[in-house]
Amino acid sequence: MLKYNCLEASQPASQPASQPASQPASQPASRFKIYQLKIVLFSLILFLIPNYSYALTATTVKWIQGTLPYLTFNNGLTKEYGSTALGLLRVKVSNGTSYIPSEHEAYPDAVVDTSSVDDPIMLEATDTFESIETFVALPSQNNNNYPKMEFDQLMIAPYEVWQDDDGDKVVPLATQPANLKGNLTVNWKDGLGRDITDSVKSNPKQVLSGCDAPYALTVELHKGEVRTQYGDPSKLTIDNKSHTYYFYPKVTEPYVCYAQPNLDLGNGVYAGPAEQWDPLKGFKLQDINRPESNFPTTGSNNLYFKIRVEGITSEEFIRANGATVHSDDGTGVNLELTPENSKAKGHITRVKLKGPNKANGGGEFAPSTFNFYADGGKSKLLYNFKIGRWYIGDTSFNTYGTSRNICNGLQPTGSYRIPNIRDYTNANTQEGYYPPVPGKSMYYERKISYWHDTERIMVGGLVSEWGNLSSNYYSEANYVGGTAGWTQQTTNTINGTVRWGGGFGDGRVYWNWDWYLPAVIRVGTTCVSP
Repeated sequence: MLKYNCLEASQPASQPASQPASQPASQPASRFKIYQLKIVLFSLILFLIPNYSYALTATTVKWIQGTLPYLTFNNGLTKEYGSTALGLLRVKVSNGTSYIPSEHEAYPDAVVDTSSVDDPIMLEATDTFESIETFVALPSQNNNNYPKMEFDQLMIAPYEVWQDDDGDKVVPLATQPANLKGNLTVNWKDGLGRDITDSVKSNPKQVLSGCDAPYALTVELHKGEVRTQYGDPSKLTIDNKSHTYYFYPKVTEPYVCYAQPNLDLGNGVYAGPAEQWDPLKGFKLQDINRPESNFPTTGSNNLYFKIRVEGITSEEFIRANGATVHSDDGTGVNLELTPENSKAKGHITRVKLKGPNKANGGGEFAPSTFNFYADGGKSKLLYNFKIGRWYIGDTSFNTYGTSRNICNGLQPTGSYRIPNIRDYTNANTQEGYYPPVPGKSMYYERKISYWHDTERIMVGGLVSEWGNLSSNYYSEANYVGGTAGWTQQTTNTINGTVRWGGGFGDGRVYWNWDWYLPAVIRVGTTCVSP
């Protein structure tokens, strides 16, 4: 086409268009002009090619000038730029509300979280851990790395939370060094500070419990990079950042969580059976229909325990039962109720035992049953227990004979006696002289007292139920600073006849010469009724 146009342009204007192309006179001139035109065209092409090559190179050696990738959860409708990645710290609860650590224009519908231990986010009573959503997927959602989610996982389907307006592809860092591969983690703790992340991992469908609340959920970003395949800039560094949310489930019906005496010496070798004892909480309700099966079955003046009730406040609990609680039967013992740490709106109430004591010369006692209710009409029974043995302590160091006289002198006459070993503890003697309790060691076990068919006595008592009596925990009781109290039992050893004592601290059983110098032996007095 280009050659045909050139030929037409070389024809004289006066020559008819229909002139035959084979006229001899015009052929040499036409060929010469065509030859000249080819030379010109060839030269022009040679001139243009280097410039074209240079222009192409100049436009491709540089990276595409664009923008950083951004975080989005709605395919770019709202965008979060920068290194904070607040959106990944969000949580969503079952009612559809999303919470975020601080305000951001990319998340106009999210609520800024201000939760705390004292002011947690309230959840539905039936909410499970699974219903509290984070961007760390659960194992049931094909995340085998729970409680961690790598940035790489969030870059690909079905998440794809990072995008780029330049159309540049966000690429995983699978081939990059580990220190460049950021991740997102979660950590769960219960109200006692125990890490329960593994429990959530293995059973995400478990319902949150008011007894373990408030729960703390920490969502944490660990520094890493997000990169695009091309472009300038092509790398976004995500900073370390974390936020903790606090949750509390609603309670529709009041219930008791635990009854807690001194927890000292309640873990490890001293821990009782799990169905009865929690080393961080105390005793659990055993049977509401058998008050004698619940803690405490023993008591002494000014000993106390803390009872936690969910569904009502301490103030409401005291209003329903009275500041002073009398037994439904029995004689001599009352209970004083006060909000723990003066927190009337809290859920923990202190229950202090008041009854016969040394200062009053003793006093009449008969086994006493106590009931706690959720309402003043006493229609909802929450907890009960029966105190079957009452103790009076004296930490003064005495010989056995002096201690026996102290007990015999308490009123009413003949009501109090020197205890047996099993009135103190369920521990066995170290040397094995006293008939052992099968399965028990030389250490006491935090366990509710029970009837032993072989020995025909109650096993376990004051120390194995109430814990360390000699510490300042029970500062108003008569055991502080004491070491042990005499028992009725003696045994023959290579050192002669010795008498056992029950330890006030760890519940271990010691032997001593019951006639030796009190200041050396350092054994005090305990009297028990009946």
